[in-house]
Amino acid sequence: MTPRLRSVSEFISIIIDSLNDKFQHTSLLKIKFRKSFKIELYYNNYNFWRKVLKTVLLVDDSLTIVKMLSHFLSSLGLAVDFTTEPKEGFEKIKKRSYDLLILDLEMPDMNGVQFLNQMKQSSINIPTMVLTGKKDDRLIFGIMSQFSHVKKYEIKPYNKDNIEKSVKDILKIEIKF
Repeated sequence: MTPRLRSVSEFISIIIDSLNDKFQHTSLLKIKFRKSFKIELYYNNYNFWRKVLKTVLLVDDSLTIVKMLSHFLSSLGLAVDFTTEPKEGFEKIKKRSYDLLILDLEMPDMNGVQFLNQMKQSSINIPTMVLTGKKDDRLIFGIMSQFSHVKKYEIKPYNKDNIEKSVKDILKIEIKF
């Protein structure tokens, strides 16, 4: 006689446990089930995820903005890496390939223009969206003409719909909820 299941979550948990048992020897796949009925797959091979997810590096000195944008971009199905330190951000783009860089222009130690200059000197060409608190059209268009990889800009306060549209345009992807 088959045991009676008490809930859908119990049923899903049993299936996930059996899948995890099947893949445990390979250490490649890990599946987690959250109470909110969200199933997460963890695959330890970065190259696999690189093909599946678009990767974004977010560089902004404001931890509040980094957390907010990181959460929002993750909810769109993007793999988000972030830092509040521009120098650390530059080291990250030298070591790893990203599909999109989202960069604040006004940061201490190294501002966004200096960051873009270092990218240009190092021949790093990642599609970039710049964030700024200043509505200075001359500055923005000067940056966009000087750095061909700067594709879009957003002025604070940020509008999530505009950010989503810009990200979709730059990455040429369909984002579905």
